[in-house]
Amino acid sequence: MSSRVVVKLENVTKRFGDVVAVNNISFEVYRGELFSLLGPSGCGKTTTLRIIAGLEQPDEGRVYIEGVDVTKMPARERKVCLVFQEYAVFPHMSVYENIAFGLKVKKLPKAEIDKKVKEAAEILELSSYLNYKGGRLGLSEQQRVAIARCLVVEPKLLLLDEPLTLVDAKVRERMRRELKRIQRELETTMIYVTHDQLEALMLSDRVAVMRSGRIVQMGTPEEIYDNPKDLFVATFVGSPTMNLVEGVLELEENKLVLKTPSYKYILSKEVESNIIQSLLGSEVVVGFRPEDAEVRNDGVLEGTVKLIEIVEDRKILHIKINEDEVRVFVDLLAPFTEGQKVKIRINPLKLHIFEKKTGRKLLKGVVSG
Repeated sequence: MSSRVVVKLENVTKRFGDVVAVNNISFEVYRGELFSLLGPSGCGKTTTLRIIAGLEQPDEGRVYIEGVDVTKMPARERKVCLVFQEYAVFPHMSVYENIAFGLKVKKLPKAEIDKKVKEAAEILELSSYLNYKGGRLGLSEQQRVAIARCLVVEPKLLLLDEPLTLVDAKVRERMRRELKRIQRELETTMIYVTHDQLEALMLSDRVAVMRSGRIVQMGTPEEIYDNPKDLFVATFVGSPTMNLVEGVLELEENKLVLKTPSYKYILSKEVESNIIQSLLGSEVVVGFRPEDAEVRNDGVLEGTVKLIEIVEDRKILHIKINEDEVRVFVDLLAPFTEGQKVKIRINPLKLHIFEKKTGRKLLKGVVSG
């Protein structure tokens, strides 16, 4: 096993009665990497983390940490640090004592403990709470204390299960940035479980998207976002979600056309690919991201603006095109109104074509627009 590999799962399966929570998954996590397990509730991501931690035993497969087979090793011997959604803060101890707990166990000098505790408290906005008892804290503060307690011991492997779920929105945004910075500075290997796709994309070096106990796609955030392997990934990752239009691919005068029940849209003016030829007549779903379309006078799709949303520094136009509704980003100051007729043009190189029946990706991009 490469010295770069900190964690390796090999064909791991975990069952609870008749339910297969984790279904034959394999992956590696590299030294200094922030690796996220992303997926909806019940997909198996937390069970996978618990298997790595030693809190669950796999029914099949092996788990390796730093090249050592730890499949049967007790959790206390694995030398990993955990922050779970159901965090544990000692209610009778002060925040200072909670954060310092692991450092005292390691018998570090008092001055060093004090320095590390105060640095962590500053980062996690806990400085004013250091003398509070853990039992007096709100949920947001308790979760930050649990994270700080792990970070100060500078673990080689840090496992985090939805650690920011209960943190206030404003603090959560800062903590995302701080977690990334701390992870980089300490070169800590982190495995991060979340259902929040924005969080996974912002924090991670690589992401494994899970569904029904399986990893359906693994790659960098850019790969997951720009080139989803199937409809599930395409619609789960992205906010707002990918626009989807159902129809049938046909060829008209050497042009690739998507035909829907109420209109048709020319996807490409030239058809040269044997792959495209093989898709003709297929029922498909064509997808494109809101940022991959423009409102333009020379657009070929015409619709009506039904709703306008303001999201940070942009607007999202919800445009009704016959029976379909698509979303397109525009400039914040762009003078659009609800009820306005508009035309849009989609970047043909950013089109994703999925098989309707199976959801699998058939093609990304077409020859020309």
